[in-house]
Amino acid sequence: MQKIIAVISIVLLVIYVMPSIVYSMILLITGPLTAVSAHLLGITVSYFLMCLLTLLLKKKYKVKFNAGEKISCKKDFIDLLLIVMASLGSCLFFSFEFTMPFLQRGLPRGMTIETYNKLYHSFGMMTATVLLMPVCEELLFRGTLMNIFSRYSNIKAGIIISASLFSIMHGLTAPFVFIPACIYGYVYDKKKHIVFPIIFHVSNNLAAAIIVKLQIVKTDSLNINLIIIGLLIWIVSLSILAAKNAIE
Repeated sequence: MQKIIAVISIVLLVIYVMPSIVYSMILLITGPLTAVSAHLLGITVSYFLMCLLTLLLKKKYKVKFNAGEKISCKKDFIDLLLIVMASLGSCLFFSFEFTMPFLQRGLPRGMTIETYNKLYHSFGMMTATVLLMPVCEELLFRGTLMNIFSRYSNIKAGIIISASLFSIMHGLTAPFVFIPACIYGYVYDKKKHIVFPIIFHVSNNLAAAIIVKLQIVKTDSLNINLIIIGLLIWIVSLSILAAKNAIE
């Protein structure tokens, strides 16, 4: 238990405290930045520290990301398809978030809505949000932390603790992030390969980006049909995935 508490403390320090300190120190050196530059600097610092923490913990605790067989497109195609479908269903189901003003993140300091949309609709930022960020997050929270916590407790505790730390990153939306995070952990435990939760997470972010980009969900009205369809897709996909892996 002491080792788990120690690791949690390190994660909270490096992921949630140090970025602000490093960010402030850089600003002291560079001077004031534009709103966009300051925002990108904050993201870069946070994910740099995340990657550094992953490497250090992986080395210290001798963590292995993959304990199962190599991925085969032919053998694992159905599982991958179910994962993508579950991601789509999850995004459609949780689309009701967009209709809750108190859950919406405020604009970064100094940014207008036009500047913010232009930045996050750019190819570079879309690539980072859909691909780079999920990979960094999965390598830390599932690949590293879940393995460490499971080693010193049990797999259920490992999934829950790592999902809780992951959820805290997302502020007010943490309760909605916690369930998908636990599912990422469950898939990782069953498949024994970090690529599966990475694909799950990437698919989820991609689906969310498409929904926002195409304005499939309106912020001023609740689409009950869309939520029900999303829930059905989510439940059916996960049920088939769970049953298939239980048999295997």
